Amino acid sequence: MTRQMLEDRVLRGIDPVTGSRTDGITGRRHRRPRVASRKTSEASFVAADSVIRRSRESRAARETALFDQGLSGGYFSVKLPIEDVLGRDYPSQVAGLRRVRGTSTVVDVDFWGGSVRAIYPLDPDGEPVLITLFLEEH
Repeated sequence: MTRQMLEDRVLRGIDPVTGSRTDGITGRRHRRPRVASRKTSEASFVAADSVIRRSRESRAARETALFDQGLSGGYFSVKLPIEDVLGRDYPSQVAGLRRVRGTSTVVDVDFWGGSVRAIYPLDPDGEPVLITLFLEEH
């Protein structure tokens, strides 16, 4: 994902997956988030998913989703501190932009003290399938 794609997402609500205002996951209108983020390499993305899947929090959330799929819709979310997922050198692995409220200006986000969130639906065998992984500010 490029810087321009991040800008298009926060300023115009363009989904980087579809290149339009249609959400690539839900098929509904893509929301315009205040913050958009990306991992600067595929290796960072894969490593983050791996760390999250091995976490105690992921196992607990998966078990809860398996137990009560009516409540969870078969999805679960895991949120962990960014340094726990990507290590202390996380700034070299991520990039992000924030829309300045009420303007069409964007500023860089450093994500210090932030977190990584992953969202997984369960496949028919009860195994998690990553659909999105993103950074959240503190």
